[in-house]
Amino acid sequence: MKLNTRLSSLASMVTQQYDHIWDCCCDHGHLGIELLQSCPTATVHFVDVVEPLIEAVRDKLQTEYPDTHHWTAHCTDLNQLILPETQSKHLLIIAGVGGDLIIQFVRNILFNNPGTEIELLLCPVRHDFKVRQVMKSLGLKLINESLVVDKGLFYEVIHIGPNADAEIEATGSLMWDFADPDHQTYLEQKINHYQRAARSNPKFTDVLLAYKALKTA
Repeated sequence: MKLNTRLSSLASMVTQQYDHIWDCCCDHGHLGIELLQSCPTATVHFVDVVEPLIEAVRDKLQTEYPDTHHWTAHCTDLNQLILPETQSKHLLIIAGVGGDLIIQFVRNILFNNPGTEIELLLCPVRHDFKVRQVMKSLGLKLINESLVVDKGLFYEVIHIGPNADAEIEATGSLMWDFADPDHQTYLEQKINHYQRAARSNPKFTDVLLAYKALKTA
């Protein structure tokens, strides 16, 4: 199945070798199935809290990949996830959910799995600024990031981990290409959104100024 632009962009950012890749909140498992083919040395885990979805994914995998790929399917809450093989390298992909929920998941995953080598590939539905602030406060660093346009909607994809060198910027850094009209449009959307928010709540003034500063950088 051909992936949509957002999922295809997520898959394209998996460029390193991992022992385990976790397609969290996997829905119908399309991203994880793509990674089964592009990352043949990794065990790909499909995770969702909705049991009928996981059962459907498991049935599909048992039919299409019964012997040739390493995979598992888990019906579990990410807040309770315990990663196996603590000496292995894990990539957790969390996409398609709100920023506040991503923050909750990441905090609990890191707390429940101390000492495990974990990288995260995140694509929040909203609250990107807040997600980035919290990830930085958790001691994570930026590996890569991109801005994706899919059917007129914008998504920030953030690849982070504890052992990278670059700081996470709340407004984004590596993802911007202001020669691209789509990037200009997205920045204007951000500025307009936080202008409205700052009128009713002054706490958003600093966020507004941070995005406005990108126009003069």
